[in-house]
Amino acid sequence: MDTNSISQFVKTTSDSVSFGANFVTLILGGIAIWGLIFRRKKIALIMKLMISNFTNERVKRLKETLGKLESLSYDEKPDRPEIHALLGQVSGQIKILATEQNGLMKINQDISDILAKKSALNEATKRRIVYELHGSIDTISFTETNNIAS
Repeated sequence: MDTNSISQFVKTTSDSVSFGANFVTLILGGIAIWGLIFRRKKIALIMKLMISNFTNERVKRLKETLGKLESLSYDEKPDRPEIHALLGQVSGQIKILATEQNGLMKINQDISDILAKKSALNEATKRRIVYELHGSIDTISFTETNNIAS
């Protein structure tokens, strides 16, 4: 075999592979367009399910942090640094979920004020924040689950 025939073979093979890849892309693109046109309700349901799952996963992690926070007592001096750290963690976790409608913005502001030492923290305030958060995230979880059905 001379170099000219090898070069021709490589070019033919490359062109064949390129054609095959483009043909498969064309078929998959057609299937995707068909799915978007004729199966848009199912695709929308899958997207709602994914968003709901994402939100519920955030709520689950937030509830784990709240459980740790509940187990600590502000009246015990050694627990105070961990309580402040957990409040900072909670603030970060709820920041993305916080809106006026679900009440998390006010709770996040209360936590920010405590962390910035603008307002005092005691056991009663800690418990109020924890239970307000539980109520708000339960509402968020219920709303997300309810949105799947609609």
